[in-house]
Amino acid sequence: EEWSLVLDTSYRWQSPWMRRLALKRLDENYIEPSVRLRLAVDYDVEDWLRVAYKGICRRRCFPTSQDLSLIPSSRIVNVFRIRETL
Repeated sequence: EEWSLVLDTSYRWQSPWMRRLALKRLDENYIEPSVRLRLAVDYDVEDWLRVAYKGICRRRCFPTSQDLSLIPSSRIVNVFRIRETL
């Protein structure tokens, strides 16, 4: 969670080096796909979008209410569309 705060700070301060460090540290640890998707959308981390969608959509179980609360509403439709194609 600390590194997501660093990512937030780097975004607000427009600090590329701080952003790179935060993304590297976050990538070193497991992040729930729904959390990864939220961070990707909130902080424009394009590289994480595909990974996050895959992680959410490849689960056998339906996304939980906690997952859905983290996913931006504009992206929930994408999750269900992708799940239908798998």
